[in-house]
Amino acid sequence: MALENGFHVMCDKPLCFNLEEAYELKNVVEKSGLLFGLTHTYTGYPMVKQARAMIKNGELGKIRKVVVEYPQGWLSQKLESEDNKQASWRTDPTKSGIAGAMGDIGTHAENLAEYITGLHITEMSPILANGAGALARRRWECVAALQ
Repeated sequence: MALENGFHVMCDKPLCFNLEEAYELKNVVEKSGLLFGLTHTYTGYPMVKQARAMIKNGELGKIRKVVVEYPQGWLSQKLESEDNKQASWRTDPTKSGIAGAMGDIGTHAENLAEYITGLHITEMSPILANGAGALARRRWECVAALQ
């Protein structure tokens, strides 16, 4: 592993396949004393930075509720059976981990909620929404508490 050989690391998602691997990686990072970063594309967007500045400056008042959506209509169809590489890795737990697309797409929603508001998610309750066919296995609603 790069950290164990003295290299700082910048990583893309999925970070790991399960919670055990996440704790193992955390221990390696702490032991190395090196920098480890996880990329989130949208934090560099000007409108995201503007929203963050407005909240930080109190222009929107006290934040009482945060709703984040990251619609992925293209994943409502079973595209992995058509050899779509983007769908294939997101829907295959051997490539994306148990979280699947939520581990990729859901992390963007989580990151934006925390980055923009400065609040931190303290608990989360993902719920598989009712639906039919391929859509049912991909449509998740997630309720999160922020502080």
